[in-house]
Amino acid sequence: MGKLRFEPKVKPPVEREDYQTYRDILLKALPAAGENHVYYDLEKGEKLVKVRKALQYVAQKEGLDLSIRAKRGEDTLALKFEGPAKSVGGRISAKDSRNRIVSVLSGSKNPMRKSDIIAAAGVSPSTWNLRIKELLDDRTVKRHGTGRQTAYSLGSK
Repeated sequence: MGKLRFEPKVKPPVEREDYQTYRDILLKALPAAGENHVYYDLEKGEKLVKVRKALQYVAQKEGLDLSIRAKRGEDTLALKFEGPAKSVGGRISAKDSRNRIVSVLSGSKNPMRKSDIIAAAGVSPSTWNLRIKELLDDRTVKRHGTGRQTAYSLGSK
């Protein structure tokens, strides 16, 4: 007797491990996009069309409004974030929320304000309140200033 097998109707353009890599790239690019043009330079052997599709797929899954165009005559993709990140697909896990916050902070040279981190990480303010306390307690994140001037950066864990 044969056995039952399930396969997706449409194969996603990225494998699981590549998805995380592209997600990290986008979350590092997002906070810098307000002040800078953001480009992704392809490495030797990477196919422009494949990387573009992968980045668009990951951006859509992560709720990022992203447009991507190829720079003529170069192996470079120009990334343009159209709006703030929004949560797609309902709730995200505590671990994923912490990872998103840490990823956003790791992509920034300067301490960031709460509102900027929330927008870039795509977490809700209530999730932020829970997760930042955990990250501060285990010294993954460091707080700078008080009140409205408070900013956050990666700690020395």
